[in-house]
Amino acid sequence: MKTFLIRSVLSLFAAVALPIAAQTPAVNPPTFVKGDITIQYNTRTTTPIAHGTKDVYTINVNVCNSALFHGTVTDLPQLIEGWVSKGVTQNRVLTYDLQADLMNPKNPTQVRNVGRLFGTVPQLVPVAQQIEALTFQPIYTVYLQYPEQIRLPHAMLGFDRCFTQWIFDKGQIAGHQGLIAAVISAEGLHQKLDHEQLAKKVVQELREQLGIMEKPLWHQILAEKRATFSCEPNLSRPTHITPLTNVLLAGDYTAGEYPATLEGAVMSGIRCAEKINNSQISTSTPLHLNPAVLP
Repeated sequence: MKTFLIRSVLSLFAAVALPIAAQTPAVNPPTFVKGDITIQYNTRTTTPIAHGTKDVYTINVNVCNSALFHGTVTDLPQLIEGWVSKGVTQNRVLTYDLQADLMNPKNPTQVRNVGRLFGTVPQLVPVAQQIEALTFQPIYTVYLQYPEQIRLPHAMLGFDRCFTQWIFDKGQIAGHQGLIAAVISAEGLHQKLDHEQLAKKVVQELREQLGIMEKPLWHQILAEKRATFSCEPNLSRPTHITPLTNVLLAGDYTAGEYPATLEGAVMSGIRCAEKINNSQISTSTPLHLNPAVLP
């Protein structure tokens, strides 16, 4: 759930930072964008969560040593308390404080602050709560390193009525000869096995289905327990449009024709791009500009 919140935070940051960048003196087109986000999960270190405890997201982005965007977004969680009759004792609030600086690419010591955006985003609270209500499904990948001469009939194969659902020949795909990857999606009986037992089960299925009699040299299992959101009947997924006109959501979890897939994520990004291209996205929050410019 926090992953989705991070996406929302980054979307908010981009939406409020870009209008500032548009009002700054022109610089050479950027050739790189780099940065980081540091998260302080203060709500996870206190039990029960005390009133006023916030998670803090600290963001730093550098655009070609010409523009610097930095600041914080804090998340004050909703608290529901009571024994007999429970009620909301603290409303959820997202607060942002973002700065925009210009840097002289030829002299990085010359930095001037040109703008600041700050405030609260009560409009996004329902969206964040809708995202956090999503549940998740796992994906297990079983890697089996066979002798280099082992090769599948095709680079990708599907199994029926087996623990294994899909197998990939990494030799044909990536040149790693003899490496087979077996993928198992969603919850199932395979989760009741430990990794050693699961690897033996997949080896058995490869032997039964494809006649691979050799034993793997080694195996490794990656279990991503929150790999995708759970596609359930009547699932309420957020649209790419939010109550803030300059904040859009992109990702496979947004409303669309596909479940949690790469195709769904790409299509959501296209919808956001079309929305931006066909409309004038402008900031709906106060923009405080400083008169300072680079010398």
